[in-house]
Amino acid sequence: MNEAINASTAQHNGKPQLGRVRQPEFKTCSMAIFFTSKDGKENMVRTMEDSNGKVISREMCEFNQFGDVRICIDWDRGTTH
Repeated sequence: MNEAINASTAQHNGKPQLGRVRQPEFKTCSMAIFFTSKDGKENMVRTMEDSNGKVISREMCEFNQFGDVRICIDWDRGTTH
């Protein structure tokens, strides 16, 4: 997570590129940090919380060249989706 924050900060003029999305229908909230990896691919590290603020997933995702499809690895479960 710290590496993602540092990379994003360096790539976005001293301010990391953050995203936050609330999904009331699922009772979740996601916070993501976006950065470009050393191989030039767009990535994000995301944490999802339930409505009580409990972390329910943490993952790192890599986007395809068009930014419309991503492959994510849940680092707590070791699963890919």
